[in-house]
Amino acid sequence: MSAASEEPVLLLDDVRKSYRTPFGLGRIEVLRGVNLVVGRGETVGFLGPNGAGKTTTLKIIMGLARPDGGTVRVLGRPPSDRNARHGVGFLPEQPYFYDYLTPREILELAAALFALPSAVARKRVADGLELLGLSRVRDTPLRKLSKGWLQRVGLAQALIGAPELVVLDEPMSGLDPVGRREVRELIASLKNQGTSVLLSSHILSDAELLCDRVAVVVGGQIRYQGPLARFGAGEAAFVDLVIDGLDSQRAVPPGLEPLSVEMRAGLCCVRVKSQSEADSLLRHCLEQAGRVVSVTPNRVGLEEIFAQALQGGSAGAP
Repeated sequence: MSAASEEPVLLLDDVRKSYRTPFGLGRIEVLRGVNLVVGRGETVGFLGPNGAGKTTTLKIIMGLARPDGGTVRVLGRPPSDRNARHGVGFLPEQPYFYDYLTPREILELAAALFALPSAVARKRVADGLELLGLSRVRDTPLRKLSKGWLQRVGLAQALIGAPELVVLDEPMSGLDPVGRREVRELIASLKNQGTSVLLSSHILSDAELLCDRVAVVVGGQIRYQGPLARFGAGEAAFVDLVIDGLDSQRAVPPGLEPLSVEMRAGLCCVRVKSQSEADSLLRHCLEQAGRVVSVTPNRVGLEEIFAQALQGGSAGAP
């Protein structure tokens, strides 16, 4: 369901934040007017380099830091509102747990903090241990577990309250390939259940697979925001065609200006800038009795989008 059809689960409007430098010599601007919307059932990727302001933004969303200006609404309420907090699950980048507790005890503690009825709490704890593959270490003290296991515990506690919004800061950190795949499947299942997800990650391939939209933050400002398709992810940036039986003069129809045309080993290789131009070229070649050997769309991925943002591309429309 789109954010326009009802109140979003998360709204940031012109959010600003700065910190004093050592010895009070000035202030460092961390956020310079961040605007972000997460609609119900959406998975939104929150991307950016180290120091871009991602973690500060997440802290403000969770009520762990206060903005200097702007508006923040979580489930229609300020982050400090108790009802808003009850509807959010959070996994910080570096979760800290009492290391003498076990995964089962951590989840029981989280269920108690949500004031869940005992029967519901027992079921949620059991389901969380099973869902994250923690059953075999359920009674092992956390100090004996690897970072990957601790990350699974963090994910399980973030979901214990059946939240409407899940905020994940680098959820794949410390996971092996199997664990990453399982977490990707878990995030995808949250979307299918109608849960909204804000995913902060350095792993662009995961964001490309999971997210409906992305927001790229650089220097405390969002440089790009919108559906992946808007930025070209999955769309052809240019198309290469290889044609047999026609030379470079006959292969290209009048009025079409290809990016390049050259002959290689008796084959005509043409590059055009869009799928519609490729379609016109194909029709023309067939009319000229040429034979199409191959058509190769070359696609722009999220990595290129991210690089554009780092190089100072202009902000996209929200």
